[in-house]
Amino acid sequence: MAKVKNNFGSQLFLFADKFNKNLEDVFSGSVIIEYDLISHTNIGLISFSKKEKELELFNTLVSHFDRQYKKARVIINHKNDALLMYQLGASNSHAYKLKTQNDYKALSSISKALEHYQNLLIFHPIFNHQKDSFQASIEPITSKEMTALKKINSKIDDDWNIYLDHMTRQLKDSFSRFQAVK
Repeated sequence: MAKVKNNFGSQLFLFADKFNKNLEDVFSGSVIIEYDLISHTNIGLISFSKKEKELELFNTLVSHFDRQYKKARVIINHKNDALLMYQLGASNSHAYKLKTQNDYKALSSISKALEHYQNLLIFHPIFNHQKDSFQASIEPITSKEMTALKKINSKIDDDWNIYLDHMTRQLKDSFSRFQAVK
């Protein structure tokens, strides 16, 4: 029999450098867990446990599309009216929520897509270097062939950039589905 992962009824993930002092009052009755996302010594990012997988995924996405925030709070089983009150007083903060099992699956899929996307960003300069190195190392090549190669290289670069732009938009759109504050 397959194991079923138990998730909380709903989780609200808040990211900011500094939270409003009234946050605990707004979300009274809910469990609030605070995390420091940057270590106190500024040596590096904290490591997350397996139980904090969703927080790590959201942190990765937020830091990729915006910036690395100093703190995160996870509100477990928040009330919608509390979220509305938070929205009224929130400034320079990101809020994302997970409610259904499909939300958890979608977050995992988006995280994998971001991983592949980041690999493409890493390999793009390597590919360009290899392409240019190949072109430069070919000795007996006519100017006609060289022009054809340059034309192909230019087309590859244009297509690559269009592809990366399209992937960026898709990732951002997919990630925005989790936003609690719009």
